[in-house]
Amino acid sequence: DALIARLGGDEFVILIDGIDDKASLGNIADGLQRSFDRPLSINGQAATCGASIGIAMAPVDGEDGTTLMRNADLALYRAKHEGKAGYHFFEPALDEAARRRRQLELDLRAAIKDGSFELQFQPLYSLSEKRLTGFEALIRWNHPTRGRVSPVEFIPLAEETGLIIPIGEWVLREACHQASTWPKDVSVAVNVSPKQ
Repeated sequence: DALIARLGGDEFVILIDGIDDKASLGNIADGLQRSFDRPLSINGQAATCGASIGIAMAPVDGEDGTTLMRNADLALYRAKHEGKAGYHFFEPALDEAARRRRQLELDLRAAIKDGSFELQFQPLYSLSEKRLTGFEALIRWNHPTRGRVSPVEFIPLAEETGLIIPIGEWVLREACHQASTWPKDVSVAVNVSPKQ
């Protein structure tokens, strides 16, 4: 007794009418998860699959289809983030977190365009040679209103959005440029994303 639609790729929507409590929806989500427990046979090969589920309820989480879909998608994103094959109910904090993330992404794009990054260099000292052998280049971002933004906050976002590529290219160019003025026996190390 549900309307099921494929949005595209591997995303589906299930619209169930007449359920008014989270416990019942949790039971339905558990049942959906169990339906993926059985491996499928494709050309004689066993294939396992699973599903992450985001849940939004009307009218609490939205009174129109667009809002419900957006909020279910935010809940789905959280379910995927918490681990494979789980489900998560929408909560208003998810919307606020998504807004902050979107704003940080916009700010990160502006920082790339405006050249708002800087490098700091951490010394690398060889105990066996008893001398400074090089430096590790560390990217830093001074946000115009937030101040210093930790790489722990912006690097994962850059990885997710693909912005790590232009950031990494800038770090490599800048680190090499600065190292070109150093003595010949002093090296520079740069952390590079696997995407690069």
